[in-house]
Amino acid sequence: LIQGLVVDCTAGDRKPGEIFGYGCDSLTEDFLIFRENEIALGPLIQVFNPSVTAAIVAYLEATFEDDATKNSFCFFPSGDTWLPGSGCSGPTAFLGLLYAELKTVAALKTYGPAMNFLLKSRTAVIAPEHHGGMLALAWASFGPMRLDDKRKRFLKRVDDGDFEDTSDSFGLGRKPVAPQKASIKKKTSPKNYPPKSRAPPSSSFACCGGPSQVVETRDA
Repeated sequence: LIQGLVVDCTAGDRKPGEIFGYGCDSLTEDFLIFRENEIALGPLIQVFNPSVTAAIVAYLEATFEDDATKNSFCFFPSGDTWLPGSGCSGPTAFLGLLYAELKTVAALKTYGPAMNFLLKSRTAVIAPEHHGGMLALAWASFGPMRLDDKRKRFLKRVDDGDFEDTSDSFGLGRKPVAPQKASIKKKTSPKNYPPKSRAPPSSSFACCGGPSQVVETRDA
């Protein structure tokens, strides 16, 4: 028999209180994105960003063998009391998603290539290309704005139970788990990749009377 993988990315009927097909009562504490021969897309592990959420899920599936390791990287609000009285919307919901995103990023940091993948992802909000480059991002994180310190303080206050309405850390009171090397898949590069560069034949034609230029191209 040919083994297959089912990816559940159904969006539901967009009923009030649903998050991409999942109601608050559906995201129980035992809800897992990676299951045996199945991936359940829906819960956001990046704030309001299903695109990069799906990219991270795909990266984890392509990189790690066991589902437990993959799931250890994915944080999203869950449990029966993660948002008491507020449903899936409002300021508390936003803070829950922000908290989950920061916990996900902290987990990805435990495996360098995973964090490198996130920083190079076009749709990732924290990608340096959206902030003027790596130096500009580092300046915002560790310079006068001290965004990294604010991140750490926010996570610590939630984890320490300083806010009475988030005493269970939005259902995510677990520490990031560094993956074991044995669980990482051995990947091989596709044949003919990366492509070899080649220069086109030179031409004596130049548009504005200047010297002709030889432009390097790459195979598609």
